[in-house]
Amino acid sequence: MAKKKCAAFTAAIIVAFSALSASLAFFSGCSASLNYILNPETQTYSVTCSGYRPALSGELEIPATYGEDNLPVTEIAENAFAGSAITNLVIPASVIKIGEKAFNGCAYLSRITFPENGSLKSIGGQAFRGTGVSTLTIPATVEEIGVAAFADSSSLTAASFASGNKMTKVPQSMLAQSKMLAFAGLPQNCEEIGPLAFLGCTSLETITLPKTVKVIGPKSFQGCTKFSSITLHDGITTIGELAFYETALSEITVPASVTDIYKPVLDEDGNPEKDEEGNPVTRKTAGIGYGAFHTCEKLKTAKIYANIEAIEAGTFGYCPALESVYLPATIKKVNGPIYYTNGKLFVGHAFHNCPALKDIYFSGTQFEWTQIAVDKSHDSANGGSYNNNAFLAAQVHYI
Repeated sequence: MAKKKCAAFTAAIIVAFSALSASLAFFSGCSASLNYILNPETQTYSVTCSGYRPALSGELEIPATYGEDNLPVTEIAENAFAGSAITNLVIPASVIKIGEKAFNGCAYLSRITFPENGSLKSIGGQAFRGTGVSTLTIPATVEEIGVAAFADSSSLTAASFASGNKMTKVPQSMLAQSKMLAFAGLPQNCEEIGPLAFLGCTSLETITLPKTVKVIGPKSFQGCTKFSSITLHDGITTIGELAFYETALSEITVPASVTDIYKPVLDEDGNPEKDEEGNPVTRKTAGIGYGAFHTCEKLKTAKIYANIEAIEAGTFGYCPALESVYLPATIKKVNGPIYYTNGKLFVGHAFHNCPALKDIYFSGTQFEWTQIAVDKSHDSANGGSYNNNAFLAAQVHYI
C-alpha cells in the first residue's frame, strides 16, 4: 500500500514538473510584433501589438506609414501595448489618436517623444496609466484627454501643456496618485480643473492658476499633503467638495466671484420642471462644496469673501490650527454632517474639531449675524465628537 502511494506521489511530481517546464518553455519562446489594421474608408492604419506583450521591450518607434502604398498610421489602438516592457516610445507626426489603455501598465516606459509638429488630437482614458515616465509635456495639438490618462505615474516629477494648447479643462483624474509630481503646469486657457485631477499627488506643493480658471472640481487636490499655497484669483466661481481636503494650506482667501449657482431641473424631454405652484425647480451647486478645506491641519486663517449662503458640512472640519475666519454677510446657514456610514463618507459639522478658533470677522450687521441658522447638533460617529461648538464660542467682530 505504501509503495502504491509513493508511486502515485512520484507520478504527480513528474506531471507537475513537466507542466512547469512546458509553461516556462512557452513563455521563453513567446514573441510580440506590431500588427497593422487597415481602415478601408479612410485608407489609414491603426497599430497594435500581437503576441505576448511583455516580450516587447526596449525602444518602440511607431512608423508614420505602412504597406506598399505607404498609407499613414493615424491611430494607436485601445490596449495596444498595455503591459509591455517598452522603455522608450517615439510617436510619429501622423498619429491622431491614442486609444484607451494603449500603454496602460507599461511600468518600464520612462520616456515619451511626441513630434514637434504632429497631428495628435486625442489621448484615451488610462492611455499611459502606471508608466515610469519622469517628465511630460502635452502637445499643443491635443484637444481631448480621457479619464486618468497619466494617473499612477510612479516617477513623474513634472507635467505641463505646451504653449498654444487650447484645452480648457484638466481632465478627471489626469495625474491622480502620481506621488513624485512636484510641478504641474496648466493649459493657458484652462477654465476648469476636473474632479480628482491631482488627487494624492503628495509631492505637489503649489500650482499657478491661469486667470481663466473658473471651476476647481471635487477632490481636485485631495490628499496633496505638501500642498501649502495657492492664489485663488477673482473670476473663480466654484470650489468643489473636498477640493483641498488634507492639504498643507496655512491660509486661504476665497474671492467674491465664488458664488452659489442655481440651475433649472429638466424633465426627460428637456423642459424645465415646475413645482405645484408653477415655479421652476432649481438645483443648487454650492460655491464652496462640503469638506472643501477639511483636514487642513496647518490652516490658520480663512478669508471667505464669496457670495454664498452656507458654510457647508465639514468645510473647515478638523482644522485644529484654525484661529480666525472672515465671513460674508450673505451667510445664512452653518451646516451639519453628511453621512454614508457603511459607504464610508462622513464629513461632519462645518467647524468640527477646530479648538483654536477664537475670532470670526463678519461683514454684516449684528442683527444679520443673529439670523444665521447654525446646526447645533452633536454627533459621536466613528468614535469622535462632532459639533459646531468652536464656531458658537468664537468672538464675533463686525467689519
